[in-house]
Amino acid sequence: MRVRQKLLLLLLAIAILPLMAVSYYGQLNTRRLGRDVAGRARGALATSAAAQLRLVADDCGKIIRSEKELVELSVRLQALLLERLDSAAGREGSPVLTFARDFDRGEPLPKGTARTSERHVRVREDGQLEPMAISFDAVNLLLAPGVEKDDVRSDLRCLASAAPVFQRVRFGNEERFLWQYACTENGVHASFPGHGGYPETYDPRRRTWYESAESAGDTVWSPPLVDATSRQVLLTCSTPFRLPGSGVAGVTAIDIRMVDLLARVRMPAGLSSKARALLTNRRERENGGGIELCALASHDYLGSKGNSWDVPVEMECFRLDAWPFRKMVADLESRVSGVVRMPFRGQESLWAYGPIDERGLDIVIVVPWTEVVAGAVDLEEEVLDRTGEHLITTAGIFLVVVAIVVLAASWIARSVTRPVRRLTGVARQVAGGNLDIRADINTGDELQELADTLDLVLPYLRDRVEIKSALNLAKEVQQNLLPKAPPWVTGLDISGRSIYCDETGGDYYDYFSPELRGPGKLAIAVGDVAGHGIGPALLMATARALIKSRVRRERHLFEICGEVNRELSEDADAGRFMTLFLMEVDAPGHLVRWICAGHDHALLYDPAEDRFIELGGEDIALGIERDWQYREHSHGGLAGGEVIFIGTDGIPETRNARGEFFGARAVRRIIRENHARGAAALVDLVTRALAEFRGARAQEDDVTLVVVRMLEEEGR
Repeated sequence: MRVRQKLLLLLLAIAILPLMAVSYYGQLNTRRLGRDVAGRARGALATSAAAQLRLVADDCGKIIRSEKELVELSVRLQALLLERLDSAAGREGSPVLTFARDFDRGEPLPKGTARTSERHVRVREDGQLEPMAISFDAVNLLLAPGVEKDDVRSDLRCLASAAPVFQRVRFGNEERFLWQYACTENGVHASFPGHGGYPETYDPRRRTWYESAESAGDTVWSPPLVDATSRQVLLTCSTPFRLPGSGVAGVTAIDIRMVDLLARVRMPAGLSSKARALLTNRRERENGGGIELCALASHDYLGSKGNSWDVPVEMECFRLDAWPFRKMVADLESRVSGVVRMPFRGQESLWAYGPIDERGLDIVIVVPWTEVVAGAVDLEEEVLDRTGEHLITTAGIFLVVVAIVVLAASWIARSVTRPVRRLTGVARQVAGGNLDIRADINTGDELQELADTLDLVLPYLRDRVEIKSALNLAKEVQQNLLPKAPPWVTGLDISGRSIYCDETGGDYYDYFSPELRGPGKLAIAVGDVAGHGIGPALLMATARALIKSRVRRERHLFEICGEVNRELSEDADAGRFMTLFLMEVDAPGHLVRWICAGHDHALLYDPAEDRFIELGGEDIALGIERDWQYREHSHGGLAGGEVIFIGTDGIPETRNARGEFFGARAVRRIIRENHARGAAALVDLVTRALAEFRGARAQEDDVTLVVVRMLEEEGR
């Protein structure tokens, strides 16, 4: 500890400790008071919020129940009116047939077409809204794919005159209904207000609202669906009907928007900003997993950005293995409303709930707990602010005393500690990377001698730091070029490793997954640049980039090696070359193909016959002869349990303290004795055996190895 600090601590202990004790106990009591007051306020706010939310849930349940019943009555009325249509209407003078494609073309538009409806908008792919051309005086007709006009003229004449039916049902419900429509079993679809925007493949008879109503033979509600024309997420109520005279059956439906349904939920003041209203349905989980609540309606479903019209909206379902959730489910099944506290999407929240109908439809309102107790938190902060005013005087005295003590300690210690502080400052500058600073102390004693020595050492230290920093950066970059983990390929067990003898090296290995080579195919590259250090590391990085780019583009191994060789031959200096073993394993085809460009031969071990096969070749290393034509070799009939071992010359040429080589025979022995233990285990065993064989002797060359083991096929 510094002399200045010792003096400062002594004076502080004498003058300030009593003052600190008084201040501490005063602040402790103040905080305790604030916590007590805030705790009582939290309880009161939680009780009040729970009561308000329960009333809101009850009211919302009644409102939504009424809305649901109104829509159901409306769709039944719509079906009844459609069944009473005059089938002879328009025969003397055929009605005007307005098809959805007329709206898509833009002109001529039907009478009454408008672009000013705030509710009839289309959600674009980027999530933005654009107005739709609609008509409140006409329906649009649509024929399902494969349906011809001549085959359904009766249906077309009947539905073309359905606009008055839709207008009559819509009267007074303009803010509730988005689309009204009907579709016959013959594939004739009429929608109101008239509009376009249907996909070419749209068949109303394949939509959930049609199939469920047709199957049930009664009025049904469909889960949330992405509207094919507006891309809004809608709820649909549908019911079957029959056209008059012809007896042709069909389904008619009404769409309502989530935003229109949930807009009728009114939250208590102060809780509305973060509250969420959900229309949920109780259902049994698959495999008997208990009851879960699935959100049929939520503000998250309002737009369909990123969703497809022909894919069902993925509903959010809740299933918590906690007592509050079980209580909520039990209450809802008993048609009782209530409030519980439990997490919602990872955030502690209050859940208010109430039943809507006997079919398991419920209303759930979720408010974050932080919003419920926000008033208590504000109260706690206010109490602490107000009660802290009495500490201002004590704090002022404390600061004055500290200032006096600091000044006194500084004045006393200045003459003693100034040279030491100067040396300390120099040391800190050096630690921060400033190696150009000088101590410059003239005290005529040992401190000046120490400062002069430090001034002589710093230039040498700067040079070594720069070299070390460059090597560490090169090591980090090169390590990041190696694979972090082997890819997952069906039928293969893969592992690899590189161990450099210096900060940087010239060895390299990489995998090229089935996404690049094809299903079940894995390409592997193992390379060795002559020498080790910065130069080989740079050549290795260049070769890696060239190989990686060619693997994405070329299918044959000889093409890859040929192009990489031409590039390296043009750019590499004389005497710089790289051996490469490039292999592709075709697991489904039980085949291996390879090119051995001046590299050590790979080993294929067949445990069934206890024999090794060398996978070699006569090609030269990359970067020597620009126009060398590389030859591709292959071996078929790969079976489960066979092991392929690829390594660099650093493995057999590892030497111990007596100068003996590790040799290829030791590698074969390890593979033969441990072939069934997996690729990762073989890599660990080989590298551990190398380290034990080398002993205290320094590693002289880079070591790289990759092991591929064929897995047993099921059923064999």
